[in-house]
Amino acid sequence: MPLRRSPSLGLYLLALHLVAGASVTMAELRLPVRVLLALAVAAAASRGLMLWRRRGALGVEALRLLDDGSLWLRDSAGNEIGARVLPATRVFPRAAVILARPQAGGRTRAIAVVSDSCEADDFRTLKTWLRWRAEKAAAG
Repeated sequence: MPLRRSPSLGLYLLALHLVAGASVTMAELRLPVRVLLALAVAAAASRGLMLWRRRGALGVEALRLLDDGSLWLRDSAGNEIGARVLPATRVFPRAAVILARPQAGGRTRAIAVVSDSCEADDFRTLKTWLRWRAEKAAAG
């Protein structure tokens, strides 16, 4: 299942950073504190935009869902990585946050898949697969 950059996720992140920036300017704090907070919000927004635009050095470009409840990730470098889906994975109506731990060990990855990150049928398949995997794990 190929994944693409989500325009709606970028807009949500931008809107949240604008709200945070507006909150800092309206807060009754001393000027140096407001300036520092505004700089922190600007830095976070800049970094978030950069990561969103290039999807990170190891951004996930595709998922392959397996019948045993595990999955394969293909990163932007073309590497295929087998991973185990962790129980803390969450499925929402318009998004899924997959926590995947590589089978070879290493750092857990958080993969945000929004409804416009892939084709509609692929998104429905992903949500169903994640729910089925969770039900199977709870039963067995």
